[in-house]
Amino acid sequence: MRPRAQSPPPYAEGRPRSGEADGTSAVPSPVPTATDDRTGTCLDELAAPLPDCALVRSPDASCAPFPFPMQKCAAYKAYFDPKIAAVAVACLAGLSNRQLCDPTQIDACGTNALSEACEDPTVGQLCAIAVTSCKTTSTECSSIVSGLNDQGKELVAKCIAKGCQAGLYSCVEGLAAAPL
Repeated sequence: MRPRAQSPPPYAEGRPRSGEADGTSAVPSPVPTATDDRTGTCLDELAAPLPDCALVRSPDASCAPFPFPMQKCAAYKAYFDPKIAAVAVACLAGLSNRQLCDPTQIDACGTNALSEACEDPTVGQLCAIAVTSCKTTSTECSSIVSGLNDQGKELVAKCIAKGCQAGLYSCVEGLAAAPL
């Protein structure tokens, strides 16, 4: 994660994520990143306009009907911090009809957007639990959970409490199945 360019809220320290001090992202992104390359800042949780999911194309006819892109779009808008959601939805809108048939590419929009979130030190306790129950590192956990809004963090915490056998990011992927 990258430091904030503006005054952080009282609970956000804005420390860089491990391995990103040189300005590179841990996950390569074929789409524009959430940071402003001129300042190298991360995206905080402040309000931002959300793109409309109607901007996301329909998947290619070879995989239609395939509701996955729209489910992910709705989940990103409902459970990600606003600026992170805006980047994830814009990424979905930038995928081709064929790319929208590939769940990996759809999930990459969420993963890449979350990787641009400012570090949220309030997730320390949650990540301490995830290290054991989800077999992850605190750095990886922080990079995944910091870009979620309160409701998203709550749902991911419930998944972590159950052990998240498929890995921590599976808890984020599961947000698309959560009732909105």
